[in-house]
Amino acid sequence: MNKLKIHPLILLGVGISSAIIGMRAYGNFSADNAGYGVALSVLGIFFAILAIYGWMRNQKIDRVNRRIKKGQKLIR
Repeated sequence: MNKLKIHPLILLGVGISSAIIGMRAYGNFSADNAGYGVALSVLGIFFAILAIYGWMRNQKIDRVNRRIKKGQKLIR
């Protein structure tokens, strides 16, 4: 069964969102709102990890698809 790739614009959007959330967390820490800062930091890190994972998953799917097209054996 073929795995579906995550669209690059979605990954870009998630990456930009994580950067914006990180900037908002910094602003909350600067304004002495530690609770909001921690919550936004956790969300920002989570979104960044999701974006990186999605990019790595797309790379792996591309690599496997190229091997299948060339007729090579798949070694996992």
